[in-house]
Amino acid sequence: MSLIAMQGGATGTGTVTLLAPITNTNQTLTLPDVTDTVAGIAATQTLTNKTINASQLVDASVTQAKLGTNVAGNGPAFRATRSTAQTPSSSTWTKVTFDTETFDTNSNFASSRFTPTVAGYYQFNWSGATTGSASEAYVALYKNGSNEIYNFMIGVLAQNGYFANDLQYANGTTDYFEVYIYITDDAPSCSNLNMSGFLARGA
Repeated sequence: MSLIAMQGGATGTGTVTLLAPITNTNQTLTLPDVTDTVAGIAATQTLTNKTINASQLVDASVTQAKLGTNVAGNGPAFRATRSTAQTPSSSTWTKVTFDTETFDTNSNFASSRFTPTVAGYYQFNWSGATTGSASEAYVALYKNGSNEIYNFMIGVLAQNGYFANDLQYANGTTDYFEVYIYITDDAPSCSNLNMSGFLARGA
């Protein structure tokens, strides 16, 4: 079996050994240009659909946008809450206005709206609770201003809570997501309003 051993430099005594494969298939090792590194990843290089550890991303310029297809990597994630109750008009879909961000990793959440800048499939969670009685109560996830999916309760009693989640696609440019509430009858207020989401799978 062929091998090439290179002795260490003036300050080193170790060796670097290149060992030929044991198969009969010819193999080629291509060395990068001086601006790249064998151990790292070039700034213009696209990662393939493989699992990687954070320690392997030795080049700080490798951002989420440069990850290849189906690589979630460090995709956008956020969580927002509302510190006080919100009272919508009766029988009217009303946008929830969140006043607190627990975290927003890619600064994609603003004005109670999440607009992810990385294309892919996002897992969303949203919840709320009523502080009074009503015949119906809904908390919905809106995409681009339209109702995508909602949870609801009929014959709602005081202090009932509701929670829902869904997987949605975002194109990474114009798609945005919001949470709306809808309550009938005497329009009791809604409390414990939360919304969160994260990139589950790249486009």
